[in-house]
Amino acid sequence: MNSSWHIEEQCPQCGAPIILEEADRILTCSFCRVRLYILSAGFSRYYLPPAENITDEIIYAPYWRFRGMSFSFRQCRVENRIIDTSRLALGRNILPSSLGFRPQTRKLRFLEPDPRAKFLKRKISLKKIMAEITASENAPRGTNTAAGLFHRGFIGETVSLIYAPFYLKDYKFYDAILREPVKTAPEPKRPRSIPLDSQTDWKRTFLPTLCPLCGWDMGGEKESCVLVCTGCGNAWKATPSGFKRMACEIVTATGENILHVPFWKMETRIQAMELSTYSDLARLVNLPKVPQKTWPDQKLHFWSPGFKIAPQIFLRLSRQLTLANLPPQKAAGARTAGISLFPVTLPATEAAESVRITLFQLCLNREKVYSQLPQAKITVLNRQLVYLPFIIRANEIVQHHLRFSISKNALNIGRRL
Repeated sequence: MNSSWHIEEQCPQCGAPIILEEADRILTCSFCRVRLYILSAGFSRYYLPPAENITDEIIYAPYWRFRGMSFSFRQCRVENRIIDTSRLALGRNILPSSLGFRPQTRKLRFLEPDPRAKFLKRKISLKKIMAEITASENAPRGTNTAAGLFHRGFIGETVSLIYAPFYLKDYKFYDAILREPVKTAPEPKRPRSIPLDSQTDWKRTFLPTLCPLCGWDMGGEKESCVLVCTGCGNAWKATPSGFKRMACEIVTATGENILHVPFWKMETRIQAMELSTYSDLARLVNLPKVPQKTWPDQKLHFWSPGFKIAPQIFLRLSRQLTLANLPPQKAAGARTAGISLFPVTLPATEAAESVRITLFQLCLNREKVYSQLPQAKITVLNRQLVYLPFIIRANEIVQHHLRFSISKNALNIGRRL
């Protein structure tokens, strides 16, 4: 899925115009060469600029925008898809329910506090919007969404709030881009007033991409959510208070044409099902391997890709690495110069949410334990970013130790999810 959403921005240092894509987290100015990490409070907020020469007062209406992987687990199957949608967040049927293709045809801008503009206050939470979306997925097929559904999860979601411009004329809402009246609610249901937003926390933070430890430039692609210092080799994630150091390991491999791909390794404890070691997991899923004496002493680790990729491939990689019980490998030295690192586009918090999804997948068709999984308490004790080496081939990359492969095309598409 190729997102064609673009955002107009200005360089905070020199004011030069910059065009960003929706998934971009790093701003690079081609004029002054500054490189900054963009950090928004909670989620990003954008607005669509109105048409020129409109004399009426502009009123902006909020729309939730969601894009991410959806997983639904039933008794005998797993359903997965990518959801990409926008929904009106007013709670009143007085404006179009969706933005449609409009954000793809016009450039967005970051929303900032403006005392001259009026912004309608959102009344619908994202959780409610997602419940409505998932409830409507099966409606056309005539099935009950709750029938046989054990768990539904979302991974790798991009959430933002987009404000669309309107204006009032002759007691009707007009689209401030097309200058045409929009469909409103019937007269008896039309509200007398709509609350406005207070606009208190819409500013963005720009962090220089310099290592807090050694001051060296940190590597990373424009959509990276974790940056690795090319000087000291430490990994950092952005927080409101600055960059925070993360546990990171780069596994070495001999040979040429090596690409290091990121995965999250999570030490996990599942109390209700008494899962805390690899031996417990092997027994639960009836792993077709000869039991080893060391298994009861090995901590239980769930793995997740550290990058966005198609849902079915995400499930496969999580399952393969979790069951593989990959032993600790020799890590690379401190300096990462000359080492090719694939960008981290899936945050650690999203990876932690994937543990339950991976567990559901491993226990598929096991009736005795399947019904226990939705209520099972899952605790992720530690998270470590591990770069595994892959051998680059013509159309795929092959993992150096386990020999499984990932399509290059799937990796490229995943960077735009």
